[in-house]
Amino acid sequence: MDKKRKTKAKRRRGLSLALGLPLALWMSALAAPQLLAFPHHAEIGTTRVYSETPFRTDDMRRILARSDALTLRTGRSDPAGTRIFLTDGGWRWTILALTSRGAFAYTRPISTIVSDAVVVNRADSMADMAFNGRPIGGRRKLSGVIAHERTHIWTGRALGLVENALLPNWQREGYADYIAQETSLSAAEYQWLKQSGTTHPAIPYYEGRQRIEAMAKTKGGTIAAMFQPAQQTRTRTPA
Repeated sequence: MDKKRKTKAKRRRGLSLALGLPLALWMSALAAPQLLAFPHHAEIGTTRVYSETPFRTDDMRRILARSDALTLRTGRSDPAGTRIFLTDGGWRWTILALTSRGAFAYTRPISTIVSDAVVVNRADSMADMAFNGRPIGGRRKLSGVIAHERTHIWTGRALGLVENALLPNWQREGYADYIAQETSLSAAEYQWLKQSGTTHPAIPYYEGRQRIEAMAKTKGGTIAAMFQPAQQTRTRTPA
């Protein structure tokens, strides 16, 4: 009987190890995507760029310069230690993106805790383009995508991760697209989708950007002007 118990316990330990090791490796990769062995990388200013495919440093320097110029309207300066991970939409993206596989890019809170990290879906640095595989709304500027994701990072820093997560989706994503000065849908594509009653994940981004642009005309477009006064109103205690 003791021998059977020992055998069962050994099997349970083996099963726990077999399940726990891949989970631990996966969690580590989410926090530090470079563990997935991106073969190409370069330090460009304060940004560390990792890529699955070769890229020219001059191309990425130009892309990051445009991204920096776009994000000046947030009122924030470029954060030190940003990491950019460019994938080809393959297995690395599948592992890292989780439920966001149809997105252009993402920034996960756990990555922000370790060090700011932006992971991009299919990227073409030579053409300054990013792709998500959708037939409509499937491409946009890589520099704009990076500006969009960095805006999420800075808004999260200004408001706090919880407060930022509680923002309406149209406001959070619309503001990031306002800073990026683009959405993945053209005006004609948006009108066709609405008239045909076709749902599309980029519609809230398009509509949110329109609303943010209207608000920015009177309030100004910085993070402080757009979000922090509302935050202070919600948290102010009555006299």
